[in-house]
Amino acid sequence: MIKKLLLSLLLIPFISCENNDNKKEATFLGGQIINPVSNFVIISDFNSKNDTIRLDDDGSFRFECESLETGLYTFRHGEIQFFYLEKGDSLLFRVNTVDFDESLAFSGKGAEKNNFLVSLFLKNESVAEKLPGYYKLSPAAYSAKIDSITNRRKNSLTELEESIPLSDDFIKIAQGTIDYNSYSQKERYLSKRLMEEEDNSSAKIPANFYDFRNKIAYSDSSLQNHYAYNRFLNRHFENLALSKINDEELEADFKQHKYKLLLIDSLVKTESLKNNLLRSNLRRYLIDTHDASRDTELLALFNKIDTNKRHQSEILKYAQKTSKLRKGEKVPEIILVTVTNETILLEDILKKKTVLFFWSKNSIRHYKEIHLRIAELKSKFPEYDYIGINTDNHFKKWQKTVLASGYSKTHEYQFENDKEAENELLINSVNKAIIIDNDSKIIDTYSNIFNQGFETKLLGYIN
Repeated sequence: MIKKLLLSLLLIPFISCENNDNKKEATFLGGQIINPVSNFVIISDFNSKNDTIRLDDDGSFRFECESLETGLYTFRHGEIQFFYLEKGDSLLFRVNTVDFDESLAFSGKGAEKNNFLVSLFLKNESVAEKLPGYYKLSPAAYSAKIDSITNRRKNSLTELEESIPLSDDFIKIAQGTIDYNSYSQKERYLSKRLMEEEDNSSAKIPANFYDFRNKIAYSDSSLQNHYAYNRFLNRHFENLALSKINDEELEADFKQHKYKLLLIDSLVKTESLKNNLLRSNLRRYLIDTHDASRDTELLALFNKIDTNKRHQSEILKYAQKTSKLRKGEKVPEIILVTVTNETILLEDILKKKTVLFFWSKNSIRHYKEIHLRIAELKSKFPEYDYIGINTDNHFKKWQKTVLASGYSKTHEYQFENDKEAENELLINSVNKAIIIDNDSKIIDTYSNIFNQGFETKLLGYIN
């Protein structure tokens, strides 16, 4: 879901500051969203403070705030995106949600900084698509390739610094984006090598490949809300834990996750960052575990080392929900709505092995891409039914989209109660798929429908 991060400065903080009389240092942001998917946007900081800003009839808005803290914020309008603001910035933009990247345009004070971050993100996304081809390189050649890309990014930051004044805070954010993207790319290479089945010479990693790990800051509070930093730490701890076990070891998955929790606890000293990493990693384990006794052991460890009581309560409830979605469990009693506005139980539409996928009208590009992916899967694996479930709460708009797009009326449904159903099925990703067997029992509930490994799973379940 965080598909185009750091790309849109669509709004501004924040929190009850519209009535402030002192506007001398006010931060202003305005502009227009073409083809808006709702009539509002939500701005959030990383302390769970939100502000909802309504759009005018033409999709435009204007907002200003005097009491602003410099840093990263999130913007939600169909998708979640990150952006950076400093006190006194004044930004204007225009963007078309149908073709976000190509249409996005900025002007005003602060635009250069965010255009640079957008550029970094999109370039990194482009590199990420090429990484599988780079994995064939030797460790030395791969490291040299990533270092060359990283140096170009650093040169671009130097050029920006020479052209406009940049605060130390922004430079830290930009440098962190460059460095931790680079480190992540090297950890991805290590992941590939660690998971290779054969112990051949290509899997041997020379000691100097790991030199980048000497530069890791495990407790950088200034970057704790940075997506690149958090993504790197999760991947890094996964590799550290994986290196402690082997695939033949009994309960390898459980032991790997236990090691991860212990490593996070021992290496991360910033309490809020440590707690968030512990929480996200345990959630990932719980959604895919099949051993209730091991759940209890990890929950006890989590409660011992995570100091956030709210996390502990949340994880307990999450574990109770995941226990109902394990392999072999019957699908939950979810009520769906047909295109003809009739209600039906999810179980009643399951006739054979089935793939459930999910989409929202609020993300136009995504729902088009996922239906193309489904068409591809249908041609390769006709043994399955493919059921699309819409997660919005506006029936007529969904119905119109299904009919206008030519989607199968007998294979498209909408949740009757979207919030309750998403909660029951733990839909935490727009790319999530749930695979169900002939007896309406769950086979797999934690798959990314766009991953190449997804096809391997489908083939395996047929056999």
